[in-house]
Amino acid sequence: EFAIISIDIDKFRLINDRYGVEIGNRSLMILGKTIKKVAQKNSIAKRYQGDVFSVLLSYKTDQDILNYMMTLSDRMHDNDLLPTSISLVYGIYKVTDREVPIRLMCDRARIAKKQIKGSTLTNYAVYDDVIRLKMREQVEIEDEMEKALLNHEFVMYLQPQIWVEKRKICSAEALVRWKHPIKGVLVPAQFLQLFESNGFITKLDTYMWEEACKYLADLQKRKIDLPISVNISRVHIGNTDLPDILSGLVEKYKISPRLLELEITENLFMDDVTELFDQMAELKKRGFKILMDDFGSGYSSLNMLRKAPVDTLKIDRFFLDEILSTERGKIIVESSVRMAKLLGLLVVAEGVETKEQLDFLASVNCDIAQGFYFSKPIPLAEFEVFLSKNI
Repeated sequence: EFAIISIDIDKFRLINDRYGVEIGNRSLMILGKTIKKVAQKNSIAKRYQGDVFSVLLSYKTDQDILNYMMTLSDRMHDNDLLPTSISLVYGIYKVTDREVPIRLMCDRARIAKKQIKGSTLTNYAVYDDVIRLKMREQVEIEDEMEKALLNHEFVMYLQPQIWVEKRKICSAEALVRWKHPIKGVLVPAQFLQLFESNGFITKLDTYMWEEACKYLADLQKRKIDLPISVNISRVHIGNTDLPDILSGLVEKYKISPRLLELEITENLFMDDVTELFDQMAELKKRGFKILMDDFGSGYSSLNMLRKAPVDTLKIDRFFLDEILSTERGKIIVESSVRMAKLLGLLVVAEGVETKEQLDFLASVNCDIAQGFYFSKPIPLAEFEVFLSKNI
């Protein structure tokens, strides 16, 4: 039996950024030599491009494939010639039909690998029928996305955010829905990850920011002062001029920048943050408010909060779903709220679904609550009704 294994270095860009291109090149050379040493005599290996390598491996059982990957990973992880340990990611395509072109086999191994890029649970994936169907769906989405943007099929939904103490609406989060003419309403989980990987997210984000600005201008005409927060994808950092794009939009619609709040997910703070912090500082200088979204979902929160130029902390819904069920969890949430307050930050709790959760948040002085207890994300017409009853 034969398998094609696609191999690359996890977070290779960070190695280049942090240690320089010379160390990045050395990493590639060492990986190439190590693949040679670990490979069997009748296997074939090549460097495909960048930090991506491919290996044709003969095997008798699945354990042979696992042994190969474990040996290779161990030798790279503990290599004394590099200043940092290196983790590898693998995609596996088992050759069941030898009539399939070799190039397509290699593509399938790389496609499998993409499914687990960034995962902390596993470092390999095997190409199978589930992935094949998913790829077919992704091709359909990519064929339709540009046309959908032109046809205004992407729609802004708003989820209200409520002052915990006053029980009145204070702001809202803008969330995208795709009103597909055939498939119906698609939620972000069905397309956002693909848009981030193919770069289309920059167009969609800009479109959504403009939709939020249009609505803010409408609210302003009616003398309604209600901030709306929009999401900033990681793809923008280092690839687009965020401050100029966002400043241009608020100037176009003649609204205050403080009304367009910017949500940046906590996961972005786990990478090299120099450029991120520079852009955040410039945005704050121009009058925008910045929210750290999904606080508690990553591992960098406490360290990053010392330096991160943020105004508001959004506690991840996981805290309410899981952590509040134990006394220890309640202490963690209460301490997080207290710490944020001492840092001068507002605190928003996401995922509030029960009165018990809301009462607990009130008892620990959380500022704002967001979740199905008050409202799911709703279209503008429904939001207007909610607003009239809760302002």
